[in-house]
Amino acid sequence: MIWETFRYYENSILKSENISLSLNISPKQLGDKNIFPLLKEASNFYKIQPSHIILEIVEDSFDSREPQIGKVITSLKDYGFKFAIDDFGKGYSSLGRLIHLPIDYIKLDKIFLFNYFQTSTRAVITSMVNLVQAMGKAIIVEGVENEIQHKLLRELNCNFGQGYYYSHPVEIDLAEKLVRNKEIPFS
Repeated sequence: MIWETFRYYENSILKSENISLSLNISPKQLGDKNIFPLLKEASNFYKIQPSHIILEIVEDSFDSREPQIGKVITSLKDYGFKFAIDDFGKGYSSLGRLIHLPIDYIKLDKIFLFNYFQTSTRAVITSMVNLVQAMGKAIIVEGVENEIQHKLLRELNCNFGQGYYYSHPVEIDLAEKLVRNKEIPFS
């Protein structure tokens, strides 16, 4: 799957536009001793800068192997790959994980945005944005479905938003067309 994904990316307008490629990766995959050589070889073969690859780990999938996985993440990060914790806040979130793992992006689960107008949720989002950015990481808020939510993220100084407001999941050909025609509201 990694080879095929990198091949598509290498031949797409997305690479030439410096748009990062995000891949979901499980702790089980990170525990595989061949994952680092595989990612390194594939990125070299397709001449993709590792810094353009974001490896996303679902936050509630961490288990007792976290220290071992942390070493693999550190090795991949040292080589240049980027990392994101996906669905942060959905399960049993750990602020310690934010401190100890060399993560670049925190993807705040959409439940926070859906419940934003509850006072306590608003305080959590505002605090999370400030905390994550103070730690030198970027925050991505998931679940942006309309202009009001998009403007809210701008007011909160969030780094990025993700959701149907920007685009539904699409095949690579349509993604290239949307980028080429500047049909996705990036700002």
